[in-house]
Amino acid sequence: MPKTRTHCINCNCAPSTVPCGSCNKELKTVFKGSEQYEDALEIQFTGYYGGYYDSMSPSVTTWICKECADKLLEANPWMRKFMID
Repeated sequence: MPKTRTHCINCNCAPSTVPCGSCNKELKTVFKGSEQYEDALEIQFTGYYGGYYDSMSPSVTTWICKECADKLLEANPWMRKFMID
């Protein structure tokens, strides 16, 4: 299962690093307290009753590094149409 985000207990800010959900490479934040990670693709899985991801749990967010994102998009070119510049 992908790593989910965990926030700082003291101030609820985002962690300064998270592991890539695919290869575990360390991803660093763009700036302190940010949930934006350098050269990373954020992926969110949202479940609902009767859906493919049949879950009553809140959505799960993970990030993957540029190299893993490149592999994902190369294997699934249809995903690129959802990425707007």
